[in-house]
Amino acid sequence: MKLSLAHLPKTARDLVDLIGLPATLTLIEARAGQVLTVPKRKRKAGEDLFEQILDLVGAEAAQKIVSRYGGEYLTVPSCKHAVRAVRDAELQARFDALLKEGKGARAVANQLAGEYRLDVSTVWRASKRAAADTGNPAAVVEAQLGLFA
Repeated sequence: MKLSLAHLPKTARDLVDLIGLPATLTLIEARAGQVLTVPKRKRKAGEDLFEQILDLVGAEAAQKIVSRYGGEYLTVPSCKHAVRAVRDAELQARFDALLKEGKGARAVANQLAGEYRLDVSTVWRASKRAAADTGNPAAVVEAQLGLFA
């Protein structure tokens, strides 16, 4: 499954451009949704804040963050929409595979609801979103036809 960076919020894309994807993901995993005080490193308190960033993303990435955002507050994105897009795409792929095995759409939706710990209606919505994102609306129609079988 291939997702573009377009699913990420602008702040996350900016961080990927600045420090790379691995460091960005590490920062998001550790501080998603939190406000990070980015120091200028002119005082002891700034050095302490820099050390925290350094511990998270490494020396090179920490220095780049300070150079770009020093003296500012950086809200670390949570990337909820991107996480949902990945989940939806995985769910759609699994949905399609189970349909190809000959299972009915309702049975597949119920099975996936249990596996993903989601409501059945959420499985249907996720399947529709994933098909729309991947440009495969036929998968949605095929799945919905199973409702009438």
